[in-house]
Amino acid sequence: MSHVHHPHDQFFKTIFSDINAARTFMQAFLPEKVVRHLDLTTLRITDNIFLTDELSSEFADLVFECALNTDLEQKIFISLLFEHKSTPERYALIQVGQYLLGGYRKQVAGKINPIRLIVPILYYHGTQDWNPGRIKDLFDNCPTDLEMFIPDFDYIFQNITLFSDEEIQDLQDHVLIPALLIQKYFKDIKKLVDLLDVIFYNLSLMEDEGNYKKSYFVYIYDLFEKDKNELMKKIEELEYPTRDKTKNYILQLEQQGIEKGIEQGIEQGIEKGIEKSVIKLLKNGFEMKVICKVMEVTPEYVTKLQNSIENI
Repeated sequence: MSHVHHPHDQFFKTIFSDINAARTFMQAFLPEKVVRHLDLTTLRITDNIFLTDELSSEFADLVFECALNTDLEQKIFISLLFEHKSTPERYALIQVGQYLLGGYRKQVAGKINPIRLIVPILYYHGTQDWNPGRIKDLFDNCPTDLEMFIPDFDYIFQNITLFSDEEIQDLQDHVLIPALLIQKYFKDIKKLVDLLDVIFYNLSLMEDEGNYKKSYFVYIYDLFEKDKNELMKKIEELEYPTRDKTKNYILQLEQQGIEKGIEQGIEQGIEKGIEKSVIKLLKNGFEMKVICKVMEVTPEYVTKLQNSIENI
């Protein structure tokens, strides 16, 4: 496995690897002046990983490729940078600046001409208010004549806690709605309990495609590690048929050893789901680099599964 990020990042990289969920999120929450230039029907995950080893300890990311709404065949990169810190990070924009320059250097090295624009989206779900501001805010008492030397760039900052529950539920996306609600209230178990009926209703409508649905349940179990009784009590109070669908799915997970896997750690608990997802991506013709990026597995792991498919 590659570098292991915070569980929040691992969970959301899984969710946003669903192109429909990513497209819905961008359509709803990116500025209109940006969205109107994008042909989101062309949105796809690409294998252009711009993070250096140093920055990978600060961010987890997904890079998307998207065509522009122009007569020319132009494309840009859209990068979701997941910021998992629960407190504001003073120098986050310097890190984002490193990220952007690293991405452009990689394009130069790859002889991409013309160079494609990279649109950074800084995604934050911490419990404290945070406005990253501009890089110039880091320089106190800088003479006006010297401000021209301060590097600057635009970015999109999305703090999921600022979206109302109604805005999230209006998205009409069964993958995205429960994910954003869980992310918004991951430290407010009491509020999360109040929303479990909405969360489990949307999960009951979700097909168990690869790793997605398992990831939700493993993640929820982890959040309720000290409140398992409260979680099970709430499940019993769900309306039919959500209650029965949820209980049946939990039973399936337990039969597959997921409960035991949770106790041993999230990564081990979803190992079977990861394997299933990798095999599905291979059968659908995805490149190894993309699979390794999205599922956070090594090329050797993918090759092993590819050989097992060919030997069937």
